[in-house]
Amino acid sequence: MKNIKLSMMEAVLLESLRSNGVSNQELLNNLDGRSWEETFSTEYEALLNIYSQDKQQFIELLENGYSVKFITFNGLKNLLKMKFNKLEEQDYKIVDNTFELLELNPQQLSTLRQLLSINWTVEEHEREGLDTDSILVKLKPVVVSE
Repeated sequence: MKNIKLSMMEAVLLESLRSNGVSNQELLNNLDGRSWEETFSTEYEALLNIYSQDKQQFIELLENGYSVKFITFNGLKNLLKMKFNKLEEQDYKIVDNTFELLELNPQQLSTLRQLLSINWTVEEHEREGLDTDSILVKLKPVVVSE
């Protein structure tokens, strides 16, 4: 499986549809039938363009995931909310541009690792009393020095 990369905007568009209950099959049906503009606003045309360029690759990214070319700080907050239903102060804390105390199950962590761009690192931490099916994660921006 090749690593399919989306722009931040494309990822947000896709995840906003998913978080609003649009299934992969419904999305594909609308793209195939070209009923996209009737069903969703034209801002989602970027997804139609990706689909039109390579339908099989689009299906693969829906089924197997994708990574984002470059994730901004606020983009990561939005993706955590849309993809994993994780909210700041409720599900994690932000300290010095680092996402701390984020609890994920192994599948979510695997998905997050695939999704993240190279400008973020993932640190796993153990904590006593934490559900064994959960992993405590810290997401840190990569600092590039000149």
